[in-house]
Amino acid sequence: MEIQMAVQKQRHFPEKRTFLRQRVEARLASLLMESKEYSEALSVLSGLIKEVRRLVDKLLLVDIYLIRVSSISL
Repeated sequence: MEIQMAVQKQRHFPEKRTFLRQRVEARLASLLMESKEYSEALSVLSGLIKEVRRLVDKLLLVDIYLIRVSSISL
């Protein structure tokens, strides 16, 4: 249920709200990890990492890397 809501929110953010969309995508990846959908979580994270690197949001980038490392180590 929570994953479906996160996916719906992800699709409804316009480009002007990239910060919010990126946070929702990071949360979506975290929820996918909790539900053991590792490959889908990694695909969300890989696109997000590229985008966040360009924007230089260090805190979000650290959060994303932590989620990614936890998915790889499992």
